[in-house]
Amino acid sequence: MKMNWLDWFNDYDPSDNIRQIRCPVFALNGDRDSQVISSLCLPALKRLLPPSKKHLIKEYPSLNHLFQHCTTGLPEEYGQIEETISPEVLNDIVQWVLQKKL
Repeated sequence: MKMNWLDWFNDYDPSDNIRQIRCPVFALNGDRDSQVISSLCLPALKRLLPPSKKHLIKEYPSLNHLFQHCTTGLPEEYGQIEETISPEVLNDIVQWVLQKKL
């Protein structure tokens, strides 16, 4: 029987793939993300990524899965938030990319 995408996604363990990464990584997560739990995801990335001073792993307070400032972090709140993406996330992405160009 062919596995559907959702079953594959739920069963997928990215650990081996993460261990093989050789490029700089900027991993970011909001602490109110209800879809990717930062307290589980970010420590695992720190543990699994090959050591590199070029990596940046950062948790943003009060941000949801879409990197919006929020109250609950629940998806039902997304459409009620005026902000598209937090300015601090945008600034950090720009600064990180510019540093990698040097």
